Amino acid sequence: MNMMIEKPWYKHFWVWFMLAPPMASVVLGLSLVVTAYQHADDLVVDDYRKIGRAFEQQFERDRMAESLQVTARGSIDRDAGTVNLLLTLQGELPATLLFRAIHPTEADRDLETVLTRGEGDVYHGRFTKSPDDRRYLQLEPADRSWRVTSELESGADAMTFAATHNDR
Repeated sequence: MNMMIEKPWYKHFWVWFMLAPPMASVVLGLSLVVTAYQHADDLVVDDYRKIGRAFEQQFERDRMAESLQVTARGSIDRDAGTVNLLLTLQGELPATLLFRAIHPTEADRDLETVLTRGEGDVYHGRFTKSPDDRRYLQLEPADRSWRVTSELESGADAMTFAATHNDR
């Protein structure tokens, strides 16, 4: 009698040859899901309102700034991260202003600081981290009743805000 000893299933080459592609697909698919989650696109920072299934940009705060004739000019020291701003508007000047330096594509690189009023109409503030490249700038009081926006190009130190809006 010739007895043949059979190997267990997991020691056969063809079993692993057939299981390798589905197992590799699962590992690759999970790694793509993790990568997509970690590098997801950031949402737009602006005033929008959802109407039904559509989103509509809101301009009330821009119109309020225009009616108050809000203008500001100032400078930013990129090395020290300090901001100095001269604000003019019709009416009473706020005690503090919220100043945002918004990165065009990455929300985790947005910077924000509170500017406090010093002598006259001059406001001062400091970022915890200095803005190193192009930014969209947004200036508003603590009550968020109005806002003005501007852009700061890479390498520029001077900034100017003027209250204008356009109903695109």
